[in-house]
Amino acid sequence: MSKKVLCRDCGFLCWAVSYLRDPQETTIKLKELSEVTRRNIADGKLKGNWDDTEEVEHYRIICFRRQWFWGPGNKDPRYKFIGNDELNQPTKCHYFTEYEPACGPEEHKQLRRERDVVKETRNAILWGAAVGGAMGAGGAIAAQLIYAAVTSG
Repeated sequence: MSKKVLCRDCGFLCWAVSYLRDPQETTIKLKELSEVTRRNIADGKLKGNWDDTEEVEHYRIICFRRQWFWGPGNKDPRYKFIGNDELNQPTKCHYFTEYEPACGPEEHKQLRRERDVVKETRNAILWGAAVGGAMGAGGAIAAQLIYAAVTSG
C-alpha cells in the first residue's frame, strides 16, 4: 500500500532534454533534477538547469517510471499529463523513491532495487525463522505427547 507523497520529492523526477543533432535525429537524455530546481517547483517557478553550451531543442520534466508526462496533452490515454501544481500535491505512488542528492534517475532505480532485495531477504529470513520455530515447537509438543503415552501405558 503506498502512502501519499509529493512528486517533487521523488528521485524518479527528471529532465527529459532533447538535443538536436540534425533535422532527422533528436537525442533525448534524462538528467537529474537538482535541489535548486526542486525548490523552484515548490515555489511554483521552473528554470532550466542544463549546460548553456549545449544545443537544446526543448526540455520537459517527466517521471522516469513513466507514471505521467509534463506538458500539454498527448493523444495517448496511457499517460496522464501533469503541471507544476500537481507536482506539489500529495498523491499515492507505488514507485516513489525519496530523492538522494547527486543521484540521477538510473541511480535511484538501482538504489530502489537494492532496497527491495534487502527487504525481500529480511522477510524471507523472518518467515523462515517463524516456520522453523513453529515446526520445532510442534515437534517438542509431539515428543511430549508420545513420551506421556509411552510412560503412562
